[in-house]
Amino acid sequence: MKLALPLLIAMGVPCVANAADLVPGEIRLARYTSAQVADPQPLDPPLLTLVQVQVPRDIITVGGAIDYLLLRTGYHLGDLAPAVADLLRLPLPENHRSLGPARVSDLLSGLVGDPYEVSADDITRTVAISLKPTPAPEVPYRQIPLSEVQPSEDDAPGANGANDG
Repeated sequence: MKLALPLLIAMGVPCVANAADLVPGEIRLARYTSAQVADPQPLDPPLLTLVQVQVPRDIITVGGAIDYLLLRTGYHLGDLAPAVADLLRLPLPENHRSLGPARVSDLLSGLVGDPYEVSADDITRTVAISLKPTPAPEVPYRQIPLSEVQPSEDDAPGANGANDG
């Protein structure tokens, strides 16, 4: 019997492995194939996924490019303000046809530009685009030298009736 096994192997007769032959942490995929079981890896949020995208030629607007970019993420555009709707109707710049590799969220920010901000609602899987709030103009502060300050009548000594002798 000891000679039979090498003889069978030399003749090309397949040998069957028992389930007991599997190493712990392996699963059987087919009769002669097994695979190592890996620990489950956490999935990246869809908008943080690294992608590289070629926008098709039939997409001609910024809004179309955003829809195309969001196509495989499970997200969609939410309600839009009128100023944002105007942006989405603009023609897509030629340099925005080849995007990435970058995160989907970064590509969205690049498509809309600096005056806009992109936010996502992970519960409803919607993306909102809004104008960034413009900061109030800074009022220049001028320091007035003490020599230029004129006392008012209320500041004069004895104006309040105090020390009226």
